[in-house]
Amino acid sequence: MSQPKWGRWTGQLQNDPDPKVRRRACQRLAATRDPAVIPFLRTAYLEDGDEQVRDAAREALAYFKAVAQGKRVRRSLSINDRVLTPVLGVLAVLLVVSLLLHGLQMVRGDDKDDNPSGAIQGEPTSRFDLIGEIESKLRAARELAAGLKGEVAHYNDTGQVACPLAYTLPEPVALAAIDRYTYPDIKLTGDKLDLARFPLEASLILRYGACSDPATQTARVWEASGRLDQVDFQ
Repeated sequence: MSQPKWGRWTGQLQNDPDPKVRRRACQRLAATRDPAVIPFLRTAYLEDGDEQVRDAAREALAYFKAVAQGKRVRRSLSINDRVLTPVLGVLAVLLVVSLLLHGLQMVRGDDKDDNPSGAIQGEPTSRFDLIGEIESKLRAARELAAGLKGEVAHYNDTGQVACPLAYTLPEPVALAAIDRYTYPDIKLTGDKLDLARFPLEASLILRYGACSDPATQTARVWEASGRLDQVDFQ
């Protein structure tokens, strides 16, 4: 008897040492739409040693459950559910750099204007204040991502969306022009955090839409999960 087309993916799910490969195998098995893969996914959900692999297997099982119940689902799934990668280490490095630069400036007595064009006016914000602001908004973004991930997990477990919602999208960092010019290292970190707001906002809008339109809630929850996949600071 020939091996089914998805046999390679079940082999990866069972035997590959790389969790990323096993998570992708869960996605590919779900995309086959073949109920015969369910036992392999259930075993991974119960026994795999990697939490993200178990999450991927659980979401794949929820997909098959939704299909069995006749619910509308997206054909193309993105079920590798990552959350924000912490950048607190980067912020700590920025703080150390800030101290070093401040010390150098004191030693050199360098008070001259390094803005040759004079086009950017005003005094820059304190490095310490900017780093504190980014840390605060990073925490808020991580809490939002974790909350939305929990909403997806709740739907996968129960088939129900929890309404109403009470989530708030953190404000953008939106550095002033003088701060972007003065602190290029902080500019890079702030821009990454601002970019992360886009998939977070899309996921949040989709999740609110699942409450307002029950007929499309499955598709919206799945798409919200896919948007969370795009939130990454690597």
